[in-house]
Amino acid sequence: MVQNVSVMKEYPLVLGLAALPALSNFVGGLLAEVLPVSKRTLGLALHVVIGVLLAVLSLELMPRAIAVQPVWVPILAFIAGGGFFILTHQAIELARVVATR
Repeated sequence: MVQNVSVMKEYPLVLGLAALPALSNFVGGLLAEVLPVSKRTLGLALHVVIGVLLAVLSLELMPRAIAVQPVWVPILAFIAGGGFFILTHQAIELARVVATR
């Protein structure tokens, strides 16, 4: 019975913390509609968001990646992911050049 009371006290806090991303997304959407944003500012904002996303993802997956045996598997996957990113980027740039001709 005592455990249920402590869980119920934490419920509003957890609910509030879970609502923060939705609220910030809504406010950010409103600000994006109202305020003029340059391409440079938009690019910087997207870089910050991707950096935060990669940091959170890395913190979640790194303990599992370190526990994998053999160790070279996550290293090879990281290198392959980087190579895939570079190839995708080059393909997009080539498509842009072809499209502007």
